[in-house]
Amino acid sequence: MADVELQINGTAYTGWHEIEVVRSIDSMAGRFRLRLTKMDPHPVPRGAKCDLLLNGNKVISGYVFNVAIDISGGAHTLMVTGRDRTADMVDADTLIEAQEVYGLTLREIIERVAAPFGIPVSFEVETGRPFKKFSFQQESAFEAIERACRMRGLLPSSDSEGNLVIRNYGTDRAPAGLFMGENVIQASANYDDSDRFSTYYVYGQQPGTDEVDEEAAVGPQGSARDAGVTRYRPKIILAEVAVDAGLAQARAEWEAAVRAAKATTFSCTVADWDVDGAPWRENQLVRAYLPQLGVDGDMLIKEVSYGLSNDDGTTTTLELVRPDAFKMQPDLEAEELAKGQDDDEDEF
Repeated sequence: MADVELQINGTAYTGWHEIEVVRSIDSMAGRFRLRLTKMDPHPVPRGAKCDLLLNGNKVISGYVFNVAIDISGGAHTLMVTGRDRTADMVDADTLIEAQEVYGLTLREIIERVAAPFGIPVSFEVETGRPFKKFSFQQESAFEAIERACRMRGLLPSSDSEGNLVIRNYGTDRAPAGLFMGENVIQASANYDDSDRFSTYYVYGQQPGTDEVDEEAAVGPQGSARDAGVTRYRPKIILAEVAVDAGLAQARAEWEAAVRAAKATTFSCTVADWDVDGAPWRENQLVRAYLPQLGVDGDMLIKEVSYGLSNDDGTTTTLELVRPDAFKMQPDLEAEELAKGQDDDEDEF
């Protein structure tokens, strides 16, 4: 039998009839929605710190954000929604005294942004050399962190304790594979080309020097085609830093490859929330064999949704993408340094 327990101030709330718990690479903060219908009132304090456990495994540690009560015919329907602790960093803006900081590492930038929220940060990977300059914009704390992490090819996410964790993409494997006709109950595919373009043009500018005249410095560019888009759909991208033609070309090729990879997503539903006690998790690589959808190989779990309903019982729905959908963006700063262009500054 499914064991769903919402723990608040030492009280365990159980007996939930319907649940949805979602964790995703894209959103950092996990979220939950619980529903219960019974004859007696079942008060839950909103804003309270809470832990959500599924079959004894903690999946969310955060706060109750919303409580809705409906009374009809003597029955009380209670709906409780919440998110993990990093939700405050997703919603709230970052307040930094200096809009531009110099010579800080990714670790130092993230710790500075996270400190006012009181959220611990752990790093499962090395964060690399310092940024020459990092500029804060009018943005949420998460947006600032995600932007900095993207330039280092790293994933900011939360763990089951609601802490912020910086890690690589797809380093762990799922507890089992996904096989149509075996453990996969339902599968679907979504092909969305709305964010793909026929040709990507990346424009940048490098300072004129004795070796590079003014005409060559203005407008260095690179271009890359997406063979899967046959209509005329050009896309112009301005490089974030000063680049030469080689760096612009690398960025254009990256845009074409990643946008093509993200254009197709797959969804699989399996029974239960775990495999022999090991829960399905986002950011895991999984062996998938879905021949009807043309899938046979490793995929990356982009999102995991645990569900419970009277009709379907306990299920997990996994959203899958190609692993190269999160291919590391070309590190323009590193290339600049390698070329000896130490006078150029990051403009992130």
